[in-house]
Amino acid sequence: MKKTTAFLAFILMLPLLYAGEVMNLNSSMELGVPGKGAPAYYLDVNKLHITQAEKHLNRVMYAITDPNGKNGNCIKIPGYAGVAAYMLEVSEMILPRDGEVEITFDAKIGPDENGVLHPAKQFIIDFRCFPDLDKDKYYPMLKRYNFRPTTEWKTFKKRFNIKGYSYYYHIWVMSELKSGETANALYLDNLKLRYVDGEDVEPEEYAVIPDQDDHLYAPGKTAKLDIRARLNGMGDSVNGTLVFTKEYNSAVVKKMPVTLERDANGTYIGKVDFKVPEFGSFTTELVIPGKKLRGINGSIISLHETVKHPRGSFGWRMGFNQETPFPSGRSGYDATENLRVPFNSMDRAYRILSQSGCSIVRVWAKWRALEAYEGQFGKGVIGCQMDLVKKYGFEPLFCLVGNFPVHGAAQKMESYKKNDGRGANFPRYLWKYYYQSSTKHMGSILPPMEDFKRYMDFVYKTWGKDVRYWEMSNEPGILGLPADKYIGYLKYANKYLKDRDPNAYMLGNGVTGDFGMNVVKWCEQLNAAD
Repeated sequence: MKKTTAFLAFILMLPLLYAGEVMNLNSSMELGVPGKGAPAYYLDVNKLHITQAEKHLNRVMYAITDPNGKNGNCIKIPGYAGVAAYMLEVSEMILPRDGEVEITFDAKIGPDENGVLHPAKQFIIDFRCFPDLDKDKYYPMLKRYNFRPTTEWKTFKKRFNIKGYSYYYHIWVMSELKSGETANALYLDNLKLRYVDGEDVEPEEYAVIPDQDDHLYAPGKTAKLDIRARLNGMGDSVNGTLVFTKEYNSAVVKKMPVTLERDANGTYIGKVDFKVPEFGSFTTELVIPGKKLRGINGSIISLHETVKHPRGSFGWRMGFNQETPFPSGRSGYDATENLRVPFNSMDRAYRILSQSGCSIVRVWAKWRALEAYEGQFGKGVIGCQMDLVKKYGFEPLFCLVGNFPVHGAAQKMESYKKNDGRGANFPRYLWKYYYQSSTKHMGSILPPMEDFKRYMDFVYKTWGKDVRYWEMSNEPGILGLPADKYIGYLKYANKYLKDRDPNAYMLGNGVTGDFGMNVVKWCEQLNAAD
């Protein structure tokens, strides 16, 4: 069930390699439990407005199995308030040969989560493959197929050519609205991808869905599992076996008999109670005599109680580094108004990381996220992150400006000017301090110290009491940041912090030394500067 966090619930899929049969999983939408997350469909929220994020940090956003489909169940993407852009990612598929394929689906819209029906807007479908960055040949196969559903069910079809490849393809269904807008609820049913020259063969497949949305259980607790299967040519009742294995080595843990009963929509339904062993990650396989089924197997995770490691201990040093909560993907980057929700819920992501034993969070305080326009400071998306860091007791490692270097140098600066700076690390009024390195593709922004002090004043006033460990910039040794300039900012920030908190630590060289990105002798340059 892909509503669970990507780093804890791994989806094990068995893609089909036969012409004619539906390639994507759960195409009928019948494998889900109504009201719970839709198996094989992952909702990646790319653009959530800050005003809504601040109110609902603990909200979980996902595609839901809904009983009111065109034929039985369908899936519903609720119109979450303030979500202007998302990508619904359909199950991974391997397409074994070149050919013409067709995507067909039924769709309609409905009111958003607050009961408001907005004017009908277009949605977008992309069909993509990520094979070794060979974009010319394989990426994308279908780009921006637009469809505009109404409040009544309507069938949409699109044919296009694909190239077979040994890596996964994805279907993305996307909304793409303006910042602050809310999408209507989108209902999808019978979403199928087939080769055009093949016979129609309905897939035989199953899903195993744990009762806990996060799939997390204390050792010895019971996981109540729903099993739902689509089977051809079977009677009203089918006997099978549910096999439990360890995820890391596929060792069998337990085999349990299960009886599946056929419902009115032709879906076979059963239930199993599984007492979770002590610690580990487990998955399942449904075995039906005489049949080989493909499956959607949500992991079952058994964790010990959260351990709070003493500061400075080896366990305390476990942490994570991510540019959360900045939006990415089709919505671009917009650190001033919107954030990305990478694991369906900001709160859930930090809670599970805490339960997993992490103690430190590296916070990328991109300057533009805190000062979108000159003199206009606000906590913004960094405030949401810092609230969760504090709530779950993480030690923040506060990276003061994110990046001085500009990835893409002068060419990237020109693109910022065309799109209002989406992706820019600094606010527009500081762009005039761009420094072009002697190397064409390297450059950085070097703001005056008076501007840097004003920025530091806001940061320290807002979070100074909550932060002990500070960092100047991510990977300062790459892409054209002069060593003497970096040393200047570092010394200034270190004195600023020590004057206010003698126990504060200002970290030095960052993670980039004399390796990678064709950067050499960075340490020598620093020593020469000071």
